[in-house]
Amino acid sequence: MVGLNRQETAPTTGYLALFRRFIANSLDFALAAVQGSAPLSEDERSEAMRSLAYGLEEKSTQRQTVTLLLALAPHQLRAGAGEEWTHFLERGLSITASPADRAEIAYQLGQLAHYRGCAEEAEACFADSIAGFAQAGRIRQQARSLNRLAYALRLQQRQPEARRLIADALGLLDKSDPEWAYSHFVLGVIAFDGGDSQAAADFFTTALAGWELHGSDEHRADGLVSLAPALRRLGRYDEAIAALKEAGQHFARVRSPRREGLVHLNLGNIYLSQARWEEALAQCQCAEPLFRQVGDGLHTAINFNNMGVACRRLGRLEEAERLFLLAIAGLEAVDQPVHHINALDGLGNTYRDQGRIPLARQTYQRALARVDEAADPAPLQHLADEVRAHLAGL
Repeated sequence: MVGLNRQETAPTTGYLALFRRFIANSLDFALAAVQGSAPLSEDERSEAMRSLAYGLEEKSTQRQTVTLLLALAPHQLRAGAGEEWTHFLERGLSITASPADRAEIAYQLGQLAHYRGCAEEAEACFADSIAGFAQAGRIRQQARSLNRLAYALRLQQRQPEARRLIADALGLLDKSDPEWAYSHFVLGVIAFDGGDSQAAADFFTTALAGWELHGSDEHRADGLVSLAPALRRLGRYDEAIAALKEAGQHFARVRSPRREGLVHLNLGNIYLSQARWEEALAQCQCAEPLFRQVGDGLHTAINFNNMGVACRRLGRLEEAERLFLLAIAGLEAVDQPVHHINALDGLGNTYRDQGRIPLARQTYQRALARVDEAADPAPLQHLADEVRAHLAGL
């Protein structure tokens, strides 16, 4: 679409005036649909995107355009929007000077970068968001961005920094705010990473109670997905499966494919823990197209690893090799040492089972080298011990 000349005086009659009224009306109509209570259909999201495309080219409707952009953002995030939506957010950033609006756009960009596995980009966006909300005096939103940055750093094994950010967030919040619950959710995943499954379950239960108090169904469903792995480690398999199935029903209802994929991924993990290899593989196969649909490369790679584990256990060694190689290729593009080492170890086990001992030894050594390359190798030593045991067993 050819952009309108931003320097001209806005006409009050004629085609340009009519066209600008059309854009303004289109933005208002789209905003009314987006602000409704029901999840948006794909057609409704597409219609809102078309209105935004016009609005971003018209200077006279910039305020309306940014309002629609921010209202649509949670729907787009839930639906797993990708590069096109990132471009829209960046355009929105270029047309607003409001610190609060710029901070919210930076937050949304951070979420998208996080889902793509782009750790440094996510960290930078969340940091910009924290600073912008602080400047605008938006305390709750500042705490929200602190929480999300903490979660992103936790994925990079930067646990002390993540805990400090959570302490900062809790200093801005009280129990009446759903973000207080999210802070405890992040404390739960940090405890889970540290191997303290009971503490993780306790933190997740606290978070769930907070979200239930506020009727936050979406956060509750996210919390159930995170609670399930802690319950799995505690051997409470039936409770974990029930939690995931409840979350899955919610995500299907609100049309959130990425989170539906996470439900299947976690169900697959439970079945792997129970040596139910066929059922685990079936769950992974359900997850794969959902992650591909939203371009979630990180969880696609993790899911390939799980599929590889199931196939190896089923004796389908050629298929397992192919899946582990796909997982490793995906994980080399992101800073996820735990999953990367797991995939290398799985590939080494597959080579060992095939009798290809030199390749197995080489792959185990690659896994140990990945431990040494990590920014903080200490949390990875339990994985390193497993790999060393496999290497010694050759």
